[in-house]
Amino acid sequence: MSFGLRLKARREELGFLQSELGKLLGVTGSAVGNYENGVSMPRADILSRMFNVLRCDANYLFADDLLNVDIDTLSHTEHELIGEYRTLDEHGKVMVEIVMRAEAERQRENMRLSNLAEIRYIRHYLTPAAAGFANPIEGEDYELIAAGDDVPKNADFCIDIVGDSMEPYIKDGERVYVKRDAAVNEYSDVGVFYYDGAVLCKQFYTDRQGTLYLLSANPKRADMNVRISYDAASTLVCFGKVMLKKKLPKPVYV
Repeated sequence: MSFGLRLKARREELGFLQSELGKLLGVTGSAVGNYENGVSMPRADILSRMFNVLRCDANYLFADDLLNVDIDTLSHTEHELIGEYRTLDEHGKVMVEIVMRAEAERQRENMRLSNLAEIRYIRHYLTPAAAGFANPIEGEDYELIAAGDDVPKNADFCIDIVGDSMEPYIKDGERVYVKRDAAVNEYSDVGVFYYDGAVLCKQFYTDRQGTLYLLSANPKRADMNVRISYDAASTLVCFGKVMLKKKLPKPVYV
């Protein structure tokens, strides 16, 4: 039984939903699902918290990974490493196991990609981008989806849009695909921005005074525009450019 299956079994044994366990660990329920399905591994601090919440130790969650070894085939170096592992305290064992599982996952992923080279996966972030306001994109709040023929080849991730401020070009509820770290041109391109706790899908413009505007394409939703002065003590991050089939015109009200 893998780490993920043992985690799921222990969670269900204690009567936790994924969302409930996630709250106790400080992550989302989707992140717990990713751990159980082998999509990702918890960080060291989350793993340590997991042992306390589930009232178990590393030997329980990783037992089958450690026992699934043919002792007769171990090399001298492998015997030495196992001996060293047994001398470590709990923190040391956790760190070794995280590295080992991460490397094993990397190897499995490389093998999977070599066997299924024609299939590409991208992250679908579950936190919506607002043509209104939303929480920032969280690192583990995503699911992997297969990128079909309808997904732009250069897209790195996708996110769902909430609100109508970018209509008629991007509709409420539409999924958009984003190229990370791509240059976003004024007016003609649409970017996904993080500003003061909100994730926004907008056009942008900078005036001669250095004031930056995040603009709605929908003239009826000019109330959702954001003005950021050059000396504002605010955090603005561009996650990337939305991959649209055509350039957008300059908003008619600008």
